[in-house]
Amino acid sequence: MCEGPEAPSRDGHLLWLVTGIDPRRTGLAAGTGDPGSHVHRNSYGEAGWGGPDASDGGPRPYVFRLYALPAPVSIPHDVSPDAAHKVLEEQSVDQCELVALY
Repeated sequence: MCEGPEAPSRDGHLLWLVTGIDPRRTGLAAGTGDPGSHVHRNSYGEAGWGGPDASDGGPRPYVFRLYALPAPVSIPHDVSPDAAHKVLEEQSVDQCELVALY
C-alpha cells in the first residue's frame, strides 16, 4: 500500500494497493505484478500505481506499508484507504512502513 497522507481528502489518498503477493517473493520488477495478486483501484479511479504529485512545489511524504497476513485477504476492488487499513490491520500479524519525500 502507498498513500499520500497530506491529501485534501479526509480519507487519505490511496496511490497503490496490491493484495495477494506471494510471501516468497523477494521483490517486484518495475511495471510488473505478481501472478495471482490483485491490483486495487487507487484514488484516481484507476487500477495500479497512481504516482505522487509534487506540482505544488514542496516535497510531501508518501507512506509505503507492507502487511504480513496469515492468509489471503478479501478487499473490494475500489476500497477506501480507511476501509483498507481496517481490514489489513485487523488481519495482519506484522507490518512495516517506509516514508519517502517527493
